[in-house]
Amino acid sequence: MRVLVLGTSNSLLRNGWVSGLREALPAAQIDNRSVGASPGVQFSCAMQVDFSTYDVVFLDSVVNDENSQKFIGPVEYINRVMYEIASTISSKTRLIILAFCKAVNLNTVSPSEVHITRETIARASGAQFVDIRSLVLKYGRSIHGDGDLYEHMGHPQSGIQKEFGRAIGECMNSVEYPMGTSNTPCFAHNFKVYTTDWLSQFGPITSKATSRFRAEFLNLRPGESIEFEEPGNCLGFYIDAKNTRSILRFDGPSGVRMKEYWFDLKPNSFELKFVPIKGGFMLNRISVCGRDLPFERSIQTRFANWPGTTNAQLSLSSIAFWAGRWKEPIPSMAGKHHLRLHETLEEILGHRF
Repeated sequence: MRVLVLGTSNSLLRNGWVSGLREALPAAQIDNRSVGASPGVQFSCAMQVDFSTYDVVFLDSVVNDENSQKFIGPVEYINRVMYEIASTISSKTRLIILAFCKAVNLNTVSPSEVHITRETIARASGAQFVDIRSLVLKYGRSIHGDGDLYEHMGHPQSGIQKEFGRAIGECMNSVEYPMGTSNTPCFAHNFKVYTTDWLSQFGPITSKATSRFRAEFLNLRPGESIEFEEPGNCLGFYIDAKNTRSILRFDGPSGVRMKEYWFDLKPNSFELKFVPIKGGFMLNRISVCGRDLPFERSIQTRFANWPGTTNAQLSLSSIAFWAGRWKEPIPSMAGKHHLRLHETLEEILGHRF
């Protein structure tokens, strides 16, 4: 069995749900391409993957989308992009959407709007929806005992997660869990990804690695830019957050936008992170601003060092463009077919705890 995990930090935790999944599926090949501190629209960069080579794909991003909504764009925009990502994956293989939640949303009367709509997306895209929030509320104390159910604002205790991952793996081993793909639209044609292979025309590509994965980057300095053959709506891009400190200029047919990307520089390390362009932006050039800032510094500005006094730099990886229409509604689907896996998980956990 081949498994692909497209998640955020919850999918990277030591002894978290992925560890439980590995224990339940010891023979499975699990390809974990999760990136922490990044919203779900980052997986637009995965639309070049051949999902049909995997038996199942997991999608986890609710917590980061809850936490960063104001930086990503209008909720209708986020939901449409996430629906097209989910539907495209589901048209090729089985998709399981995991809905963790922020700690502050655990005991609210109802889940967050992002959480609720992600279930709607699962239903519309033919995916299975696992409501981690409700599982933590129902079984968290039995598993973890007294104390905080969360070890971080967005992370349920790893021991709780591990039990859930183990139970999910047991379900995937069951012949009752439906195989095959869903008859949902493929929107791969709406996504375009520029990788470092394309970026290499603008300068040398450097490679960095950790024990978990390797990533490549194009390093741009003040006054340098990349230009696309035709304008497109850019969702955002991956950067090395440990080697990026700059103000970027986006040029497009409708005008110019400026955005600061401000991180601590640590040249001997790297951190892959996806930074969205809020609401997307039609552009054909990305430039790094140098000593001459595009606007005057305000007296209230708290940044100690601007790129003009410590050289600006951008360490850039894959860039995602999207040609969809974000005001197009998500299809309305009836029924609870998307909860079959969740209901089976409740049966397993109910017998165990």
